[in-house]
Amino acid sequence: MGLKAPYDPSVSCKECGKFFISVGNLNRHIRAIHIKTYNCFCQICGKGFMDIWHLNKHQVNTHGLCQQQKEEMLSSGMRKQHVDFQ
Repeated sequence: MGLKAPYDPSVSCKECGKFFISVGNLNRHIRAIHIKTYNCFCQICGKGFMDIWHLNKHQVNTHGLCQQQKEEMLSSGMRKQHVDFQ
């Protein structure tokens, strides 16, 4: 198990003050929390997510989808949508 790097006080969100380990993590936070840029949308409820990993986690935990059901959704033409909400 690896150790987490200490937070760098210079890598903090100017909107909410939260600290991050890297600039990349800060940028991801800003897009997800403050700008609300979503690349993937749940075909069941319409909720937006930044990436397919979070969408998959949502569909399994919230809607109880298994891998086979997700593959059937994809093969039926239901693909992720790319939309920026700004």
